[in-house]
Amino acid sequence: MNSVLADDILYRLSYQRDVFEKSYKPQAIRFHKGGEIKSVFSKDILLEGDRDIVAFIKRYDALFGAGRKDCGFELKKRVSMGNLRIVRAQKICLGYPVEGEEITFSMSKNAVFSIRNNSKNFKKIDVSFLVSENDISSIISGSLKGLEIKDINGIERILYRIGDYLIPVFKVDVRTNDVLIGYRYFINATTGKILYRLPTQRSAKGYVYLDSPEKSVNPAFVELPQSTEPSVLKNEVVDVYSNCNPDGGCSSSNRLAVPNSGSDYSYLPNESSNNDPFAEVMAYYHINRLYNWFSNSGLSFNPFSIIAAVNYIGSGSEYDEMFQCNGFYNKHYIVVGYCPASNQLNPSGESINISYDADVLMHEMTHGFFDEIYELDPVIDQLGFSGMLIGLNEAIADFVPSHITDDALIGRHTGKMIKMSYLRDMNSLRKCPDYLDGESHNDGEIISTALWSARGLVSDRELFAKTVLLSIGSLSKSASFEDVYQQVIAFTSQAFSNSVADSIKKPFLDRGVDKCGRIIELPNGYQAKGYLYPALDLGQGGEIPFEVQFVYEVPAGIELLNVDISAANYSGSTNTDYVKFYVNLDRPVDYSFEGVKSDFTWVRRQNVIDNPKAGRYYILPVGDGQGLYYFTFQFTYKEPAPEVTSVDPNELRLESTVDELIINGQNFKSGAKIRLPSGITYSDYEVIDSNNIGVYNLTVSKEAICGYTSVSVINPDGQRGTGKSLLLIVKGNDKCKCDITLECDEGCKCDPDCDTGGCGCSYLR
Repeated sequence: MNSVLADDILYRLSYQRDVFEKSYKPQAIRFHKGGEIKSVFSKDILLEGDRDIVAFIKRYDALFGAGRKDCGFELKKRVSMGNLRIVRAQKICLGYPVEGEEITFSMSKNAVFSIRNNSKNFKKIDVSFLVSENDISSIISGSLKGLEIKDINGIERILYRIGDYLIPVFKVDVRTNDVLIGYRYFINATTGKILYRLPTQRSAKGYVYLDSPEKSVNPAFVELPQSTEPSVLKNEVVDVYSNCNPDGGCSSSNRLAVPNSGSDYSYLPNESSNNDPFAEVMAYYHINRLYNWFSNSGLSFNPFSIIAAVNYIGSGSEYDEMFQCNGFYNKHYIVVGYCPASNQLNPSGESINISYDADVLMHEMTHGFFDEIYELDPVIDQLGFSGMLIGLNEAIADFVPSHITDDALIGRHTGKMIKMSYLRDMNSLRKCPDYLDGESHNDGEIISTALWSARGLVSDRELFAKTVLLSIGSLSKSASFEDVYQQVIAFTSQAFSNSVADSIKKPFLDRGVDKCGRIIELPNGYQAKGYLYPALDLGQGGEIPFEVQFVYEVPAGIELLNVDISAANYSGSTNTDYVKFYVNLDRPVDYSFEGVKSDFTWVRRQNVIDNPKAGRYYILPVGDGQGLYYFTFQFTYKEPAPEVTSVDPNELRLESTVDELIINGQNFKSGAKIRLPSGITYSDYEVIDSNNIGVYNLTVSKEAICGYTSVSVINPDGQRGTGKSLLLIVKGNDKCKCDITLECDEGCKCDPDCDTGGCGCSYLR
């Protein structure tokens, strides 16, 4: 082990931070817990070329997490579009790359407008690669559960952060004998223990379409891209087959589409069978269409090609039923199923060829570009699993084809499979954390719908789509949706203007993306939820952490705190009780393969805590890796009840509309609900602060009851506050008034009688 003096690093951090802030006066700067820079937005950093960038990093090495003489940074992949470019720098220690620790410089010409840094200093480093590479195959084989290794694509020696330590790790890409299943393994090179593995395939259940039967009605006769082999749907982009294993299992006998005497592919749709050459023509045309759009986007990437297998019904494995009714991307392969009416996943009663939703093909091809351009595989770090990047991958794979087609509805044809007219609507309002549950397509909708709405607010939508793609390249492997939002805004300000960037913030703010980080604060009574997957089954002791840590704040003076936990097993595993909830007070849970230290560890039960300590409770759900789990978690405590003291305006007329009504009082909480009198509707409301709630676009119907009535506010913990006789409903212009001297029985009140103009006694409402 090699150790470093913490005092020296701390001194240099402090000194470099002072110099940096005085030199560049950044608009915004955020720091990691240890004091290193996390992100910077600035207008004053000018770097002419690579040499200047290298010198800049070296000048502030401790501030960028490389405060040791045996650590530094090497410039790597660049992404550019016009004057905008991104330069990435990989952290290297003792000659080995440190997984996930990079700096990204976002630049307009030579001016740096954004820096994001995922590197931090450390105390010790170990580079003892004691395990032989010859033993890696046997280590992996024992974890494949019935599968076999087809080949190992590469073994990379890297360093991996465990708390304040860097340990030696083998990063290994493995293909199995099932074309749709592959993994990336991270193996401790000292002990031979598998730290964890990630699946390398991308699956999609709700896909983008273009020119589906439901949209185009009739197939169009189009010019196909030039092929590179006579009479074969193959070029430098894609090679198309039917119902075969694209990983070496496809041959000329698996090609259905051949040209006629005029060299045309004049096939009409035939969805009654999976022997359908029309599906091959669809795949060839639309995969090339998407590739050409990326080629003309201005983004730099290395050319690549894929093999596409359509009309897929499987190879006799237990997964065939799922494969038939889906589309999949696995590095350099696309498989698109033929979903027969007999498949239990298809209750529609008719066979559906997924290739007819042509944007399924563009969606899967976009996954390929995401991998080729960005290299944003998620990591497991101190906060947990950076799984939002998988959701981001799905979001971009929806957004790009939808942009190309200018169509917000996704999956018109595939939606028939589940008796729906579409699968997803890009105009939907998908909020974080409500839709953030670890399922990549659900997660992705938070970002894709925000991007789609923002796209509608700019004049040059094509430039905006390309700007979004460029901004993604500035993210790190531990990025969150909050980071995506910040970078999209930063790049939009450069590609368009500051005013345009400001104008597109609302769709993101409406969805809570600006607060959708790796740590998410939740209000009292909010139920957190999510999925934990068995595919990622080899973390700490077989565990895998969730993508978010939740935070509940418990104020002082609370007598009882209810903690409700559940974990449902959806996979049939016998281990049903091993979803753990690690909880820390006033600091995030520090996840580590060496063991998780936490103040509390709770498992599937209800806890009632008397007189809980005040503070912020951080919760990290961790699955056992053996089952597919759906968990819920909720903190609920009784706070002071809300009080409703007045409303403004305090008088409404029948058959009228009002733009805004303000409910005044105290102890209003985020997430509170309101109750207005019967006959009054509204479009929306918001808790402005603890003393005010705004209700918007009210309509008073003719069925509303005249007289004085009550208004209620119900906080998330169930506590209700009611302001009685605060709102007067009157008929027309007749403001009938009660004689305040009229005496009524107990429990009744003096009310105006709007029908007669007189007064009478009525029960309190």
